[in-house]
Amino acid sequence: MSRFGAERSRQLLLFPQTGTGPSFASFRTDRLQLVVETCEALALGRRSGYAVLYGPPGSGKSHLLRAACQASTGQGGQAALWIPDPREPLPEPEGSLPYEFLAIESLDTVAGDSQLERACFGFVRAAQQGRLRLLLAGRNPPVELAWKLPDLASRLAAMALPGLLPVDESLWPEILERRCEERGMKLESTASRWLLRHAPRRLETLLEVVDALAEHDGAVGRKITVPRVRRMVLDQESRIRSHPGEPA
Repeated sequence: MSRFGAERSRQLLLFPQTGTGPSFASFRTDRLQLVVETCEALALGRRSGYAVLYGPPGSGKSHLLRAACQASTGQGGQAALWIPDPREPLPEPEGSLPYEFLAIESLDTVAGDSQLERACFGFVRAAQQGRLRLLLAGRNPPVELAWKLPDLASRLAAMALPGLLPVDESLWPEILERRCEERGMKLESTASRWLLRHAPRRLETLLEVVDALAEHDGAVGRKITVPRVRRMVLDQESRIRSHPGEPA
């Protein structure tokens, strides 16, 4: 199992119906309520088609993508997350798809790569045809990216939601505590402070540490202490040094 609670198949993460992981409830709703409501409507099937998120690192894009996948599976549907990789392009979708909801991360990687753009365009057309619901995300607005397919560029630009902003660091402890509660754990205040001082200063990385903790035997249902958090951070740093080309 991956740190996101999904089974990895190359670039495609198929989400199980576990009910654990990121949720819309733990994304502060005072931050662009329209964006959250649109993502939730797509995930739950109250809206068809597709939408595009964008914002800098730490603005919550990954959280919303995974929360949408989790919400979709919670309704009994099938959901997947595509993390594009130029080394392993997916084929264009044909016929029926094994999931009703698809999230696509890192649109910035897709733009300018002919094979990835064709696959992405295929998913957009499938969403327009009602064959799946689609949520895409990137760092920059679609209109600012160097696309090779004008039709894809125009479709993505037309469905871009208001841009997300980075989360104020003063809110990070609250967000970490909510994620721990979602995963059935209690984060001690001393462990939270240690994590904020010693782990990489990226909210998404901090949340990944919490998710990784939840997948360790015996973590769920227990208080998370400083020694446990320290071991997890050191393990992640060691893995990055051993495999520098792989995501943490």
